[in-house]
Amino acid sequence: KGRNSVGKGTKNCGVSKEQLAALHEWLIAPDEYEFLTAGGSVSVFSKGLLAELSALRSSLRIVQAGISVAELKGKDWLPAHALAMSSVLNQTAFVCEEIGYEQAIAYLRKEAVMLPETAPRGIVLLTYKQIPLGFVKNIGNRANNLYPQEWRIRSGYMPEEISELMELLS
Repeated sequence: KGRNSVGKGTKNCGVSKEQLAALHEWLIAPDEYEFLTAGGSVSVFSKGLLAELSALRSSLRIVQAGISVAELKGKDWLPAHALAMSSVLNQTAFVCEEIGYEQAIAYLRKEAVMLPETAPRGIVLLTYKQIPLGFVKNIGNRANNLYPQEWRIRSGYMPEEISELMELLS
């Protein structure tokens, strides 16, 4: 017997339309995606593939579908790390702060990152050579690292010479 998949994962679960509208600006083309909510988290799924998702949900347990966009913490939306790694991210929706190699490695180790005093408070997208790394929440005197704990670099090794992919290809 197949499971009933009508409306599964598409209910707002206490998330208002106004709150979801605020997330539209975080995506490059929000009209191409269906916003799916579960609890206090929101993900997006391509509208062109909704029929396939529904068919799969009728016979399978879906653990993750689409791209995680945000999680509701109190009154604020915290952007998901998956959004920072995604090609649907609208970088202009966030304050971006370019960081150097040492700070990028510290961020990927989930260590504290020091932002300049000119950086505004709130959610900041960190970039290294214009490539998004992830989000921090700047609270003034320090920035809370929002990088996923289970993804952190655990090695303390730092190479003497930094070789980058573009240099190797040249």
